[in-house]
This record gives sequence, C-alpha cells and structure tokens, in this order.
Amino acid sequence: MRHNRQKASRKHLSFLHLNLNVTAPYTLLLDGPYLSEGVLNNVPILDRLVGTLGVRRSECRFLVLRSTVDELKSLPGEKFEPVLRFALDELEIVEDEGVEVEESAELSDVSEGRAGEAALTKLHTRWRAKATCRS
Repeated sequence: MRHNRQKASRKHLSFLHLNLNVTAPYTLLLDGPYLSEGVLNNVPILDRLVGTLGVRRSECRFLVLRSTVDELKSLPGEKFEPVLRFALDELEIVEDEGVEVEESAELSDVSEGRAGEAALTKLHTRWRAKATCRS
C-alpha cells in the first residue's frame, strides 16, 4: 500500500512539474484539522509527508498560518496543547497578510471540492493528450 501511495505521489509531482513548473523546494501549508488528527494520533506528520512525496526533508518547507496557531491557542482544554507545541516548534509560521484570496465565480465551488477537481481533470486530460502525442 505504501509503495502505491509513493508511486502515485511521484506521478502527481511529475505531472505538476511538467504542466505547472512546480519544482523543489516544495512548500506545504498544513491546516489545523490535519495537524490535530496527526499529533493526537501520534502520527509523525512531517516524516510521513516527506516519505509519501518521495523527497528529502531539505526539499520541503512546512508552513502554518498565524490564524491557525491562534485558533489552536483558543481551543479549550489541554487536549490541543501538544498540537500547539508541534505547530510552534516544528513549523514555520506565516502571517495571514501575505495570503491573498482572489474572488471568482469558482471560489464558491472550491469549498465543495468541485472546482479543484475540474481544474485537475482539465490538466490531466491535457497531460494525457501530450503523453499520447509523445508515444
């Protein structure tokens, strides 16, 4: 199973490199629920991400937004204290002012997951067409 995930990740990275010119160092933005589930279930998040992507740790930057850190601080109880410590110690904190969201007609679909899938399907179709032409 792990081999299949790594193979799929390498294939996706290759696709993004060919079509969108995405190259190392990779910047990964981690959100609150992902951090919470990983830390509370004792999953080595950073090692798993690096292993799944099939790259070296030095080729990745792991970021978390300041608003996510503030949200973790505001959660009640001691349950999320390890998550907050992990975010402060292991991740690079990015201020929210540098993050810009463009307003578009597709933005409402992003929250439902339809716009991202449509864009990837379009790129994937174009990638398959290129691959067919090369063969």
